Amino acid sequence: METQKEVRSLRQRVGIMVAGDPATVVTTLIGLEEVGVDRAWVPSGPLWNPDVLTTLAAAAARTSHLKFGTNIVQVTSRHPTFMAQQILSIDSLAPGRLTLGIGTGSAITAKSIYGTEMKAPLAYLRNYIQILRPLLQQGEVHHQEPPFITDVKLAATSQTPIYISALGPAA
Repeated sequence: METQKEVRSLRQRVGIMVAGDPATVVTTLIGLEEVGVDRAWVPSGPLWNPDVLTTLAAAAARTSHLKFGTNIVQVTSRHPTFMAQQILSIDSLAPGRLTLGIGTGSAITAKSIYGTEMKAPLAYLRNYIQILRPLLQQGEVHHQEPPFITDVKLAATSQTPIYISALGPAA
């Protein structure tokens, strides 16, 4: 049996990246929604910028249909349980409109900024996703593999897509 491809308009296939301070990003995202842009991506760095997920939560409360994504949240910047809680908050404000882009970032940044040792970045990322994905999709996880030991049940779930960034060919 032959399956048909979904046909999407150019507007549905094109997004735009928006960067700046939180107030500027929120204002820009509101304006993009008003002119019919379907999707916007907001970077999480450089490090001295405010938190991208907090900025997107503010934008979610002031828009109604614009889809947005993170470009790219370094996983060492927050525990996977906290990441899940942030995603659930945004999803409650903007159901189905967030795409979470995550990655390891550099091991040097993880150590110097967040104090996290990543001897095997891909193993660290795999471990992180083994917590984050079930927490979002099923609302609970029981994980006993270092560096994350967690046993938690949350009150909500989300089907937020997770895009995983890679920095090299081995990834």
